[in-house]
Amino acid sequence: MKRVQQSDRDDTVDLGPHSRVLEAVARVGTASTRTEFTEAACRELYELVPGRWTGFEELELDTGRSTVTTWPAQSPTWHESYVDLHGRHGAEHPMMRRMFDGDAGQVVTWGDVGMIDQFTSTTLYTEFYAQHGITDQLAIRLPSATGVVATMTVCRGGSTFDASDRQVAELWRPQVANLRELFAWRERAHVASALAELGVGWKAAVVDDSGLVLAATAAASLIGDSIGATIRPGRSLAGTRLWSHVTANRGSDDVYRIESAYGGVDAQARKDHLGRWRLLMRPVAHHASIPDRPSATDIVGLSVEDQESVLEAIGSIGRAETLEEFARAACRELHRLVPGIWASYNETNLLTARTAAYVWPERDPEWFDQNVRTFARFADQSPLVRHISDEGESDVRTLLELDPDHAFEQTDLYREYYAPLGVRSQAAFGLPAPSGVVIALVVNRDGAEFTRRDRRVMEELRLHLSNIYRMVAAYERSRGMSTAVESDGWETILIADDGTVIESTPTAEEVGRRIGTGLRVGDSLRGTALWEQPEPGEQWWSVKRVPATSLEVEDDAFDASLTVNPVGPHVLLLRPAHTATVESAMHLGLTRRQAEVALLIVDGATNVQIARRLGISPGTARKHVEAVLAVLGVPSRAAAAVAVMRSR
Repeated sequence: MKRVQQSDRDDTVDLGPHSRVLEAVARVGTASTRTEFTEAACRELYELVPGRWTGFEELELDTGRSTVTTWPAQSPTWHESYVDLHGRHGAEHPMMRRMFDGDAGQVVTWGDVGMIDQFTSTTLYTEFYAQHGITDQLAIRLPSATGVVATMTVCRGGSTFDASDRQVAELWRPQVANLRELFAWRERAHVASALAELGVGWKAAVVDDSGLVLAATAAASLIGDSIGATIRPGRSLAGTRLWSHVTANRGSDDVYRIESAYGGVDAQARKDHLGRWRLLMRPVAHHASIPDRPSATDIVGLSVEDQESVLEAIGSIGRAETLEEFARAACRELHRLVPGIWASYNETNLLTARTAAYVWPERDPEWFDQNVRTFARFADQSPLVRHISDEGESDVRTLLELDPDHAFEQTDLYREYYAPLGVRSQAAFGLPAPSGVVIALVVNRDGAEFTRRDRRVMEELRLHLSNIYRMVAAYERSRGMSTAVESDGWETILIADDGTVIESTPTAEEVGRRIGTGLRVGDSLRGTALWEQPEPGEQWWSVKRVPATSLEVEDDAFDASLTVNPVGPHVLLLRPAHTATVESAMHLGLTRRQAEVALLIVDGATNVQIARRLGISPGTARKHVEAVLAVLGVPSRAAAAVAVMRSR
């Protein structure tokens, strides 16, 4: 057992498996992409359970395609041999057969399968495992999509795996499974954001020579928030890093990079003949290097029981798929680990004095109506809120630490909110948030102060919750974007870097048959009008939007739009072109007048515009729209437009 010297004690403590797994999970969570995640997961498992190498493999059962990441990184020849032999002789591997058929949560070694004698006489063993001197293998199956088997493996030579190795693997499995899902969500969020992208990703704002924002798109405002610059009409950029770059590079067309906690932003400033600046900005991926290893003293103050509890909490919170689920699970687990009157998750906009909150133990709606509004009105009086607002993603702080003289007790917030509820002490930390918004997790107590153990538990949680929050927030944004794309009638097809279809829909497959292009999973789009790949070196670091095309096939017409990402997956959008007629709309059960209204809905007309086009009153137009939605049985104008476009 590894022993380390604790920084604030004279004795030594054992750095046990729970502590080592916690440290490893924290490092893996700092990855920025799914590729970085798989590399980090292999590297950390290699440190936890040493061997010849560790591997992370995803196998598509239908196609037999396999992607393998290893640590230490193996040569191209090794990978070619591995993929070829396992593709041709994988059925000979008894452990793999058990992993495919068994529980997704299993940790399996060669000793578990009881068929080693038969395996050692197979082609797969003699031509691969024996060649590399492998005498035992440990495998962890991870939850994955239907038709895909994802595993992490450790291969050893000269020794076998013991009970301590299995214990570490069992602790490791649920944490890396959650992180894998979160990074998959982040990748989907990246793809979804590409769907909504216009041009080459640049967003614009107009600023006068003093730094005052004259105009800005909503997307530019969001980019500004990520680097601490409020890019909204009427606000000034003076004093921000963005404006410092502009003034330092006056007249230059150079693109410069501004790094932030959320990634990076490329910016360019061009001055027009009227003396106004046109700011062009676009977000760029954050490429994290291998993180420094945290010191063991960061968490050695936790007992083994606390380490187990923190791991359990991370696993529970990491299963959240929405921000509401994240808030509920985070409060519940925080209250379990650091008890108090209640634990709360708060999102507070200091500019508008609005707060959204979730508390555990749960309270009835009357409690919220009575208390949360009071907190929102005076939130800026809280020392903890002010600290998190200034620091952003802050570490753990207590009310006593920030207000040792108890001056806070003279404020309206304390008299009208804290005192009536019996709150005398607090500990809190901040989560990632846009400019002007404070997001915090808080434990409220009746005067009992927080121990060193309480703070260390909260700090250990904070490291992981910040990563989980980013992923869940990205996933929630991606779902909203995907829903918007689907409601507008688009079918989404994902394409690998070599032009192979890797994800499709039944409707897209039918469209493919009608236009003579295979759009089933496994089909290739190379050489078709739907596929265009950037030339080597052509803006390889950025997303490229290929101009939309229209395909005419007999009496059918289709719109297609392709977004090419740096290394895939690439996104193809396809939908029937809008050629619906009054007669085709009437086939849906609409009257002639309702069909005329429906076609105007497809064109995006408002009720006033419909009234003007048809020579009727806006009130009558509104009634016609309501009737169209009722006849079609759809909840929205967007859904009605899709139904009409498909009526050809």
